[in-house]
Amino acid sequence: ANVEHRCKQKATTTSRRTFLQTGGLALLSAGFWSESPARASRSPNQKLNLGIIGVANRGETNLIGVHHETISALCDVDEDYLEQRKARYPGAKRFRDFRELLARDDIDAVVICTPTDTHADLIERFVKAGKAVFCEKPLGTDLAEAELVAAALRGIPHQVGLVLRAAPVFGELRRRVVAGEHGRVLAVAFRDDQYFPVRGTYRSSWRGEVEHAGGGTLLEHSIHDVDL
Repeated sequence: ANVEHRCKQKATTTSRRTFLQTGGLALLSAGFWSESPARASRSPNQKLNLGIIGVANRGETNLIGVHHETISALCDVDEDYLEQRKARYPGAKRFRDFRELLARDDIDAVVICTPTDTHADLIERFVKAGKAVFCEKPLGTDLAEAELVAAALRGIPHQVGLVLRAAPVFGELRRRVVAGEHGRVLAVAFRDDQYFPVRGTYRSSWRGEVEHAGGGTLLEHSIHDVDL
């Protein structure tokens, strides 16, 4: 309960200016996305203008998470996905090419929900365009690429989608391990795909392709557990 309370404390009203100046994309986690009357009642000039790149699967989930911000633009290579989001976000402009978002002055930050092998290029371009960045994990297909991306993000408001850091259950688990309440950890074993019970399959087909994902479930999904 105490962990959950600490997470909910993050869900305070934050102005766009303060949010971006203080690196507030770190609040784009379970805490920031939690619903509250104060958040819903903010004026338009207190809300972030967001561009969402990749609007299906994880992108759809992230859209739900930031629906109380201003969704200025939706971008996806699949026209069908864009049409499916049209009814819920009628005010958002729709694009097939992310490059059309780079010069737009009505976007404060971008939410990148695309295959892993596209992250480095997208982040570099939007950082140069002066946009804050939220990017799904992992940052790159290997450590070298991830380190290059991390270097590009220095000084830029950003967050990587390791959202379980803000999950109360995982936070409490980590606290107990660090505190040594159950003795010294000798080994950790986990098995994971994107379903429970485990099915040995992925919801997104590209995650099974090395050229796009860089690795299997250990890199693409179980990175949450490794990070913890």
